Amino acid sequence: MGTQGCNFKDQLGCEPPQSKGPGAKTYTLTLFALSSPPDLAPQTSKVDYTTLMAATRGKTLAATDLNIGYTRARSGNDAPTAPPQPPPPSTPN
Repeated sequence: MGTQGCNFKDQLGCEPPQSKGPGAKTYTLTLFALSSPPDLAPQTSKVDYTTLMAATRGKTLAATDLNIGYTRARSGNDAPTAPPQPPPPSTPN
């Protein structure tokens, strides 16, 4: 069982990615399976990426990425649309 931490707004919980302007974006979420809890000092109030990675060194059993595509329309409509499709594979000549 884990402990929930503060997000970038200093509020307890998770905050969704913040789109910066129109166009296609890809957000990557990484999930780590650890053999034991991370080594964080009890007085640590804010944990950044570097601190967390150091605290999990040698404890990572597996990791996987989830890529999420989001396109923000130029008209100001923030509704998600289908992510851009990759180009078709090239055929040898």
